Amino acid sequence: MGQSNKLEALVDEAERLLADGSPNSRSLVAAAVAKIGELPRLKTTQVEEWRHLVDFFARDPATVVRAVLAETVKRNANVSAGTAERLAHDVIDVARPILAHSDLLGDTVLIDVIAGGDPQKQDAIAGRSHVSEDVSRVIIDTCAQAPVARLAANKGAVLSDADLERILERFEDAWPVLVALAKRDRLPASVAEKVVARVSNRLNANYRGANPSAETTVPSPSAPVPDATPIERDAAVTAAPASPEATRAGEGATFRPAEASRALARQWHQQGKLSPLLALKALCTGDLAFFEMAVSLRSGLPLATVQSMLHDPRVRGFNSVNEKARIPGTFLPVIRAALSAIAETPFDGMPGDRDRFVETVIARILTQVDEIGADLLEFLAARFQPANGTAR
Repeated sequence: MGQSNKLEALVDEAERLLADGSPNSRSLVAAAVAKIGELPRLKTTQVEEWRHLVDFFARDPATVVRAVLAETVKRNANVSAGTAERLAHDVIDVARPILAHSDLLGDTVLIDVIAGGDPQKQDAIAGRSHVSEDVSRVIIDTCAQAPVARLAANKGAVLSDADLERILERFEDAWPVLVALAKRDRLPASVAEKVVARVSNRLNANYRGANPSAETTVPSPSAPVPDATPIERDAAVTAAPASPEATRAGEGATFRPAEASRALARQWHQQGKLSPLLALKALCTGDLAFFEMAVSLRSGLPLATVQSMLHDPRVRGFNSVNEKARIPGTFLPVIRAALSAIAETPFDGMPGDRDRFVETVIARILTQVDEIGADLLEFLAARFQPANGTAR
């Protein structure tokens, strides 16, 4: 059946079902009609007829019909702007796919929907693949915490430095918002410092909660880790850079070549003291080379195999290699967060970039992992001190 005949047949069937069919039957026809709009090389007259049908189903009294239609045409550029706007103002089950995906909605329509006050619609808009600066500002200034957190985490949202400052001003103590900001690829220095300071406050509170007799300030990074031997402190605190075989120097710390970290891991393994906690401490301060070698030695697998499995996006390899290395399951969320943070945290080449790197990695771990053991929390507290001032 040719495209023209197929379209005509669907028109006849749609009219019949609309007259006496059930909502489920009409929803099937609506989906079929919507799919016609995806066919290549439709004639102008066919597109116009198709738009008429889509608009017809967009007015159907049954929500299920409109919802099926919206889901099917959410990315179709042939839909008329008027129909897209109608669906965007519909109930949430109908509006959500259009608000989240349709490129036919201009900023004026999106801002109007935001002003309607439906948090689910606001959340859908905040998660669009592209959110303009004007729409972002309306979300920041008028929406509640959840849509703003969604916007802050959205890499497709256009956010100026002033917008990011405004987010912190409105939601300075909202943990989901801080988590979202911490996950952004780039933050201006002023915002990054404030986010790190607030994470430090959270860490400080958690640290005191886990250690009632602890002092009320987070220990200085230079303070020794309680109960750690000199070699353990050297292994876990003086970390190698994330980039293999590189050597960098920063204020207050010198980077060890990756091979030196591997040699230190071998030394600890020979002494029978290469514990999972020691390996995890090293990873949390950016020493990827030490951690990978530790897992290799504990599992008996070649280093190259361990490196491949640790970064396996399918999860199975990651879980398998840690299990073989006898890494406790409770450590896995921290390991995942640390690996992600190290991979996504660049060095800026400026003085003190090593310290900022460690602070950022630890901050990412703290914002992404809900449960951190007391021993590791104490270690992170000893290592975490925001640059340019203490936590407030």
